[in-house]
Amino acid sequence: MEGYFIGSLLPVRLIDTAATHIYNYIVMRGALLKQHSRNHTDHLMTSQITDLKSDISAVSARSKKQRWMGYIVTLLFEALLTIGLLALLPYFPLGSLPIPYVLLMMLVAYLYGEGPAIIAFVVGLFVYDYFFVPPVHTLWPLDMKPEGWVRITAFFLGTSIVGFATLLMQRSNRRIQRLVEKVNRQSALLETFMYYVPVGLALHDRETRHVIANQALARINEKTLDEIIDKTVREASPEWIAEDITAAIDSVFATGQPSIKRSYAFTGQADRYFDIEYHPVRTAEGEIIGVGAVVIETTEQVMAHKLLQQQYDREHHIADILQSSLMGNVAERIGTFEFETLYKAALDEARVGGDFYDTFQLSENKIAIVIGDVSGKGLAAAVQVAMARCNLRGRLYDSESPAQALAQLNNILERDASGEHFVTIFAGVIDITARTLTYANGGHEPAMFWDSAAGCARILSPTGPLVGMIRNCAYDEKTLQLKCGDELLLSTDGLSEAQCSHGLIEIEELLHVYEELKHSGPSSAFELVKHVIDYCGNELRDDVAVLRVSVVE
Repeated sequence: MEGYFIGSLLPVRLIDTAATHIYNYIVMRGALLKQHSRNHTDHLMTSQITDLKSDISAVSARSKKQRWMGYIVTLLFEALLTIGLLALLPYFPLGSLPIPYVLLMMLVAYLYGEGPAIIAFVVGLFVYDYFFVPPVHTLWPLDMKPEGWVRITAFFLGTSIVGFATLLMQRSNRRIQRLVEKVNRQSALLETFMYYVPVGLALHDRETRHVIANQALARINEKTLDEIIDKTVREASPEWIAEDITAAIDSVFATGQPSIKRSYAFTGQADRYFDIEYHPVRTAEGEIIGVGAVVIETTEQVMAHKLLQQQYDREHHIADILQSSLMGNVAERIGTFEFETLYKAALDEARVGGDFYDTFQLSENKIAIVIGDVSGKGLAAAVQVAMARCNLRGRLYDSESPAQALAQLNNILERDASGEHFVTIFAGVIDITARTLTYANGGHEPAMFWDSAAGCARILSPTGPLVGMIRNCAYDEKTLQLKCGDELLLSTDGLSEAQCSHGLIEIEELLHVYEELKHSGPSSAFELVKHVIDYCGNELRDDVAVLRVSVVE
């Protein structure tokens, strides 16, 4: 009995542990299952649980009926036994011993439990005392002969010991029976779950055999369930993936750590992709008794991601072309002036920024330089950039005055944009012969000017408000005398809004970085931006456009 009971626990531990691991894992991964499959599985599981509850109710009803039947049968057996003993009494005085009643109570206790056994004890005691303990045909008092007391004592001891032992054995058998029924119910529930769930499930032993597997896994391997159960991975899986799977299972047994493969490609008649995870299945003591495998097909997700990536690449290419078209074609050198530009996006995504720069010759001796930033991103910002560039070019061609051009552009944008967009613009006109720079700054980032004679940099502050916000704004003009070695550095707010450990970088810090770079020797616009990014910990919050103008021999 003990051996049978312990042996019954082994499949219970295995099935309980495997079911718990597999079920918990499938719940966590449930978001990847198709909705209709999940609903179908839930319906089947609910139906199975309802059936089990009905079975339990039926067993309970049968148990009550059996108990009442036990009372009736007990009384009937007592009557038949007594009649038989009385009939045999003249020939064989078996009734003088309590053994028949003891055996009857043991039988009743084993078949029907403690209730009928108590009835058998009480009725048997009175019947035995009345018919077989002298003086017969009386219940009390007993005569003073020791024989009567010995018989009653033997009856009490025999029925108590045998009845108690029988009840213990009967309860033990019932516990074993309930345990077996529990195992059967769990096995049925697990089989139903594994059969209908649209995810490949398996439990592997140390030889990589499929101890447990479901239909979904068999379909993934293009085999029937019978063709993979009790088969090793090498026997049940395609040759070109069997080695990888075997190595993963062996690794889990060796290390006790899960092995996870994302978007694993199955190349057959058509490319299919799966997420495969292997997890250790442990006993309560921590011993690894198997490896649970969960295989979820992700072909639709992978193909959708590839399509999305293709669309992103195409949109990113279009955005790059559009962004390049918004930037002016800047000559590297005109006369004694050299020009360098740089554009760096803060994020690698297909969005058109509002930053722009432009240089163009107004006449044989004059060059216009422009840098600006339109609020917002995307197509609306691109339209505003195109409008601002074209209108500003026209106004500069007409007047060659940055202040007048910004004032006229301000009224145009304010009227057309209705205050929804604004622009910050730095506009300047370089006189090549006189080596002067006349500029106006409409709310744009302060320019940084390197004075080669003084060996230091200073800030050129804005000379007017944002462009396109308030009608009839006036903008001041300022003029700088330039000499060989001087440099003008223009940038958008992506550079000054770089995030440092203590917050946004201040314009004074930016000027200090610029001076340090100038003192270290000749540098490019790219080196400047890289230096600022390194200074701020490799983080840009906004796109950056840079226009550098240098005076050379």
